[in-house]
Amino acid sequence: VAACTSAIVTAERSSEGAPLLWKNRDSSYWNTCIKHVAEEGCYAYTSIVANTDNHTNGSFGGINERGFGIINVSSPHLPSTPKEE
Repeated sequence: VAACTSAIVTAERSSEGAPLLWKNRDSSYWNTCIKHVAEEGCYAYTSIVANTDNHTNGSFGGINERGFGIINVSSPHLPSTPKEE
């Protein structure tokens, strides 16, 4: 079964008092790596990316040095057109 599960837990509800952003790995593309980027003029971030020579295939999720995190989730079972809704 291909599932996409994500969760957001507030700091008040987590056991360590910190917010939590979680997702399972739901892609058929398994050749990924973790990349840390620290460029002048923007926040440093750590991200899960496609493991290619130039890492330009986008990010599956990550977090920056200020604590902002973002993930992507797939929802292929949802209607894609107004007619299907």
